[in-house]
Amino acid sequence: MLIRFCVVPSPRAMEIAELARGFAAMDPNARRVVLADDEDYPVVRIAAAIADVKNPGAVVLTRSGDVFRVLDVGDACNGGLVDLAFAEARLA
Repeated sequence: MLIRFCVVPSPRAMEIAELARGFAAMDPNARRVVLADDEDYPVVRIAAAIADVKNPGAVVLTRSGDVFRVLDVGDACNGGLVDLAFAEARLA
């Protein structure tokens, strides 16, 4: 299973998705960016993960599908943090 970077719907969702896709492309066999309208977007899991987060931008899921990290919009727009989340989720 791939590490999924699930982009939460927001006004900056497409910006976040494009940034994350650049980092996902570095390891396409292990990383995937998922948008809310994608078939494998885990709606219930994401809703639970962001319930108490102000201004959520993305949720990173491990290969087993567990929530690894929730990024707010600011962090999800930071390429260094996106790449780090992908890398650390792979080790989790």
